[in-house]
Amino acid sequence: MVWVLHAEPETGSVFDPARGFVRLIEPLAPAPGEPVLTKTAHNAFTTTGLQQILTSRGIGELMIAGIRTEQCCETTARLAADLGYRVTFVIDATATNPIAHRDAPADQTVEQLLSDPRTLPASAVMERTEYVLAGRFATICTMAELTAQPVR
Repeated sequence: MVWVLHAEPETGSVFDPARGFVRLIEPLAPAPGEPVLTKTAHNAFTTTGLQQILTSRGIGELMIAGIRTEQCCETTARLAADLGYRVTFVIDATATNPIAHRDAPADQTVEQLLSDPRTLPASAVMERTEYVLAGRFATICTMAELTAQPVR
């Protein structure tokens, strides 16, 4: 397994490592020898040595899980497919937030975001990701489907 964290140094955002949020969440912990990479791009390849790690280990198939279904996870899946990897996207092992409409005020409250009928709910974001990736960039599966498969 390869672990990937997203960082935006010196931005003051929640992704600024100085704020202490860019870390693995308990009880997640890499096993000995599992790389932990920190990326600064939306995908896990561009600003890391991920492709070199995968190539050196002879890995040709990826399973994608993580936070920001439509952003980091989907972008990584698309790039991985373009690079020739077989990609499985574990949809219910990803998470995201509702997305505000492009014309919504930047300073709106959470209540305003959620009450705006133009807001795209997280469930719709995930459904859209399934539609755009399936059969093009990835095989979509759930954790139940993944765990029901025989171990290879």
